[in-house]
This record gives sequence, structure tokens and C-alpha cells, in this order.
Amino acid sequence: MATFLQPLLKKAKEVIGDTAHAVKGTFDGILDRNALTIAEITELIRHHPDTRKKKRNLLNITYQFYRLRAGDYLFYMETRGEENEKVLFLSIQTPKQIVFTYRSYDDQYSINDTIDEDHLLEHAIKDEAN
Repeated sequence: MATFLQPLLKKAKEVIGDTAHAVKGTFDGILDRNALTIAEITELIRHHPDTRKKKRNLLNITYQFYRLRAGDYLFYMETRGEENEKVLFLSIQTPKQIVFTYRSYDDQYSINDTIDEDHLLEHAIKDEAN
């Protein structure tokens, strides 16, 4: 399992132990893989019990801001909408650097792209070079 996901998934797995069997099966499939899609990471952040969430209504549009600290990583996410939220922005950071950034308007990544530890290390090295 990718190192950056271990703290996030550890807590999720503890919480899942207390939920319905069908949900547990779904998340166990995610936890057994070595990589997750951006969409799966956003769902884990959205439903993680330690996630702090703020909601703002701007120009009659609801925006939601999620912040989760898991181990040395800070996950920050912005979404639009109340139901069927659209992920606008996702950032994964350590105290020293931004490890990964997803922006919905940028063609670099799709919400269904898979992210693994090697991918994040490559991204971090590119950021340090700039």
C-alpha cells in the first residue's frame, strides 16, 4: 500500500469495522490495492471521521471545503454542490512540500486517474526541480 495512504486508510478501516457488511466489502477492495483513483481518495477524505468540513454559499452555489490531517500528510479538497458534489481541487501535502495537486479545469489529470506512491514521488521530484 502506498505510504501516503496508510494513515488515511488505517482510520477508515477502523471505522469500517463498525459499519454494514456491504460497505466493508467495498472499502476492503480499495484497501487491498496498491493505488487509488483520485475519485476514491476524495471519497475517503469526504467520509473520514477526522475530516473537518466547512460549507459556504456563494452566489447561490454551495461550496464545501474539506481538510484532513493523516500522519504527516494534509489532504485539502474543495467541491461544488450539495448533492453529487463535483471535486474542484485536491491537494496532498507534507510539511515540506506539495506532493500532489488535482484541479478539475486542468487536463493533466482526470478524476478517474490512478495515483500510487511512485506517481507521487515522480510528481514531487518535478516540483523540486522547478
